[in-house]
Amino acid sequence: MTALERFKTLAGIAGDTQDGLISVLLSDAGDAVCDYIGRGEVPERLVSVQVQLNDLAEVIVTALENGGFIAKTALKAAKKIQNQLQNRAALRS
Repeated sequence: MTALERFKTLAGIAGDTQDGLISVLLSDAGDAVCDYIGRGEVPERLVSVQVQLNDLAEVIVTALENGGFIAKTALKAAKKIQNQLQNRAALRS
């Protein structure tokens, strides 16, 4: 399953009208993962993290729009992703 397919499944998105935007966001998240782990390509094992980073971006936008409680949710999600990246980088060493 591609990152795009995975994201759309998790988000419950049908059809392809938003594929361009989602692909750009996933690409940006993939770049962040690659920068963090020092590789040129997102390893298959980190595709879920790439998708979660994109989910986090949506949560942050919602938090900025609504404030308060959602910001705590975004922080919790960011820490979870950070821990996953650190654990997987440690395994690579």
